[in-house]
Amino acid sequence: MAENPESTEIPLFTPVKAARKPNQLDATSVRDVTAEGESIGVRAKDARQLIAHLHKGFHWNTFERLRANLDLSQSELCRIVDVNIRTVNRRKLERRFHTDESERILRVARLLESAMALFKDKPRTLTWLKTSKKALGGKSPLDYADTSVGIREVEE
Repeated sequence: MAENPESTEIPLFTPVKAARKPNQLDATSVRDVTAEGESIGVRAKDARQLIAHLHKGFHWNTFERLRANLDLSQSELCRIVDVNIRTVNRRKLERRFHTDESERILRVARLLESAMALFKDKPRTLTWLKTSKKALGGKSPLDYADTSVGIREVEE
């Protein structure tokens, strides 16, 4: 449950118990990956713990973990989670995001986790998330991830 403030780079969905082959997930790992927040280092056994993490505010490095996992620039992720780059820099000094910012980070992490569970492969997942779709009006799933309505549309 403790977040490691020193580590900002983690491989996508590296399990705590054993190493996996790059870009490959087995049935067990898919179950591990789909735990909400796992891709950003937030570990919660249930909704109550996840809500507690949100109220406390995610550690600032959850943003960097999500950025690295999505292979995005800081400015791209700032746009998607609707957090100004100056705010991210302040949160780095303060060590925590606010609850509403944490929720937006979690929203994008959930999208990533759902896509990983579906595609079971990092390159395919990232390509799908970043490629425009006719069903989304020519926008990519990540472009739609900037609102909860957009996320629901992608999930459907």
